[in-house]
Amino acid sequence: MQLKHTKIVKRMKAIITIVLFLILGLSYQGAKAQFKDDSSLDRTTFTLLLTNMSTDGAIALQTSNYNIEDNSTIVKSMTLDLKGFNLTNTSVYSCTLTDGKWFALKNSTGSGIFSGKIKFGGTTSVLKVLSSEVLGSGFSIDGDGASGKIEIGDGLTSLTQSLSTTQCNGKVSLITVRSGATLNVSM
Repeated sequence: MQLKHTKIVKRMKAIITIVLFLILGLSYQGAKAQFKDDSSLDRTTFTLLLTNMSTDGAIALQTSNYNIEDNSTIVKSMTLDLKGFNLTNTSVYSCTLTDGKWFALKNSTGSGIFSGKIKFGGTTSVLKVLSSEVLGSGFSIDGDGASGKIEIGDGLTSLTQSLSTTQCNGKVSLITVRSGATLNVSM
């Protein structure tokens, strides 16, 4: 009886050890987040999609309408296809784009828009617009950030984007309009 009990205890310890290693492995995967939040990370489908990406320039597909959480930071260059859904945040806080990185928005289907606030983390941060009117009327650049850049178009696709100078808050140092793109600016 004692021998059988000892074998059961050893098996239980082995199972617990395996489970702990799996948990640590999954925690490590989360540490490679491309789009990271503060410690109260909301594990929605969209957030999980972005945190599982680990390379610069990757393309994510948005899977639902989504509100960006407080203290969100884009830490790797990436293209986000809105796929007809909306990406927003409130005017209380901004989504920060790390210096030296770019964040491209496109919409391959439907009429999804980004209507949130971006804060440039430095002068080499770039917000790229790759689809027509992907920046909504609620979009703005945070006036407390650095002066970054906006790039309209990719030089291959015809698109139009409207932008008000008040949306830029004096924090856009350069707007580049690529071949085939049109920028309508209102003052």
